[in-house]
Order: sequence, then C-alpha cells, then structure tokens
Amino acid sequence: MHLSIEDTKISNKKLTLIDDNHFPFFCWDNFLPKVVYDELYNTWPSDEFYDSEIYGGKQGFQKREIKKVNKFFETHSIWKQLINLFESQEFIDDAAKFVKPLQYKYRPLVASKKWILESSDIPFYKKPFTNKVEIDWELSRYNKKNFLDPHTDRLTKYLSLLLYFPDPEWKDEYGGGTVMYKPKNKKYDKNWGNSYIPLNYMNEINSFSYKPNRMCGFVKTGNSWHGVEPIKQPEGMWRKALAINIGIPESKYLSFTNRAIESYYRRVESKKFEQINVHK
Repeated sequence: MHLSIEDTKISNKKLTLIDDNHFPFFCWDNFLPKVVYDELYNTWPSDEFYDSEIYGGKQGFQKREIKKVNKFFETHSIWKQLINLFESQEFIDDAAKFVKPLQYKYRPLVASKKWILESSDIPFYKKPFTNKVEIDWELSRYNKKNFLDPHTDRLTKYLSLLLYFPDPEWKDEYGGGTVMYKPKNKKYDKNWGNSYIPLNYMNEINSFSYKPNRMCGFVKTGNSWHGVEPIKQPEGMWRKALAINIGIPESKYLSFTNRAIESYYRRVESKKFEQINVHK
C-alpha cells in the first residue's frame, strides 16, 4: 500500500467543524482513505511498545524512543510511510497554509514567518524571516477512568493534531473525545505557562466526539484550554490516538531566550494558579 502527501494534507480537506470564537479549533471526518485507515488500525502498536505512563494514566509510544520506533517501522511500513509524510516539509507548508490565517490574531510573530524543518539549511539572509520547527508525534492510549485535566499546552507548540482510532465496539457513552473549555472565572483565561487546573473551574464550550478516522486540532494560544474527561469504557479497551505536533525544536527551546520567555509567563501567572494548579 502506498500513501501520498495528498492523503495527509489538511488544507484541501472538507472541514466538519471550525470555531475561532475563543481559540482556533477544528476537525475533519474521514481524514484518511478508508483502506489506509483500516490498515493503520489493524497494525496499532502492541503492548510491548508501551511501558511508560504519563499523567492521568495515559501511556505513550513516542518519537523520541528511537530503538522502539525503528523496531516498529521494520514490520509496519504503513506507519513508517504515514509518519514520514507528517514529518515532511510538504506537510509543514500545507499545515502553515491552513493555520496561519487563524494564528495571526494570537501569535503574529510566529504566523508571520515561514516554517522550516529543523534539519534544513537556511541562507543567512533568510533567517530573520523563518522559524525552524520540528514535528513531534505520539501514539497514545488511555485505559478506563484515565483523563487529562484542562490545560493549554506548552508555549513551544504551534499546532496540535489528533487522529482517533476507536475500536468498533466503542460507544458514545464511554467518552474519549477532546473537550474545549473556557474558565468560569475570567482571571484564569490566559495560561501561556500551561498550568493544569481542575475540571470544576471550567465551562465546556465544544467537544470532538471520539469517532473513527476523525482528525481534530487546535492552535496553541494563551487560552487554548482543552482536556480529556474520565473515560468510561470497559476494562481492557483503550482510547487510542495519534498525536502530531508542530512547534519549536527541542534544541531551540533549550536556548536561553526561549527558556526565559516561558519562565517569564510562569512567574507572571503563578500567583493566580498556585492554589488550583494540579501539577505543582
């Protein structure tokens, strides 16, 4: 089976939902050709690729686990093709084409520059007009009662995308979708430093239900509050999704300037969140 860049482009697909009243979020149904999606679903990573637990009971098979990734790709060529396409400059160009008109309102300096893969060579005279970016990805899974508290994502992210892979037996009442929120108290609206706060401080403004072959996403802003509410599926059934993130490369994030910016936001926001932040 062969995939092309046209299979992964987001700018030419029909949107199911787009909303920019609070922060930009959007989704597409039937994102991939059905035959491709079915092959990906049938070759989802087995338990041996999941040995780490992240906050809320979430487990992740991640790009940075090089040995595991190489082993998985050796026998799962469809996944290797898909990830290679998502990691290409062609995909970044297409994502930027879709996202930047939405992003200008919130992060004009990021939106005004061309996104270039971290590994690319850039002529000196073009550097002031470009942002080097990297694609990060994760194949995540949540078990029964797992959740993700409302948060806005790290400042290093520009765009987050999530492709759902529910089992055929999954029922709507199990949950598993991504929920967008607005704080009940306006003083908590801006959260550039990515504090996590309890669900009871939030009002739901929209949600993406957990459906096969649905791709949802949002632009990172100061108020891009989202999360996953406790899941109610039977024991042994997983909420599975592929996460694709475009953002500042780790090497650049570790620079003094970027660390100073994130530190500044955390100091400015720390007092209002210190009593309710669940990730102290």
